[in-house]
Amino acid sequence: MLLNSKFSNFSILFPRKFFYEEIEEKYDVFFKRSPIVYQNITDYVNYTIQAISWPDIAAETVEQTFKDVIKTSKSGWDAKRFMTRSFDITFRTTEGFLNYWIMYDQFFKYWEYGGNDRMFLPNLNLRIHDHMGYLVMTMIFRNVVFSGISAMELSYSSNMPEPKTFTCTFAHTDIILRNESGGI
Repeated sequence: MLLNSKFSNFSILFPRKFFYEEIEEKYDVFFKRSPIVYQNITDYVNYTIQAISWPDIAAETVEQTFKDVIKTSKSGWDAKRFMTRSFDITFRTTEGFLNYWIMYDQFFKYWEYGGNDRMFLPNLNLRIHDHMGYLVMTMIFRNVVFSGISAMELSYSSNMPEPKTFTCTFAHTDIILRNESGGI
């Protein structure tokens, strides 16, 4: 059996109600005049997703010394306690860095004091596919919090067209893994 070396068999899409209505209305002008047809802001931002990464899992061990022997064993905590509860989504920038400004506005609207009734953003689903495109696993990030957006660096000294990216960081309270492979 040959294993496929392609690592881009994933999909993560923001759900329809992820963005606030005010932000959708603010950027609706762009979609009306754009030669590339997008149904809405969510489709546009989903189109620009480049990568996702989540941190490793490392459990703390307990060491006990007895004379000249060090005995290592697991601690008394559940493994989920050791998980770093955040993930990063990287976007490639588009014309006028529009997707950056959309995410920028979403961040500040989410953190707006007093004017925002959402404690959490909608759950995000990361779907993992096999080399044939069949769904294998779904990671559901629950109770999502928009916790950061990376800096952008623009420079006059570079006149070569090069792809720019930016990263948004999200925290979550829990991950649910759903096996979609039909009994494998």
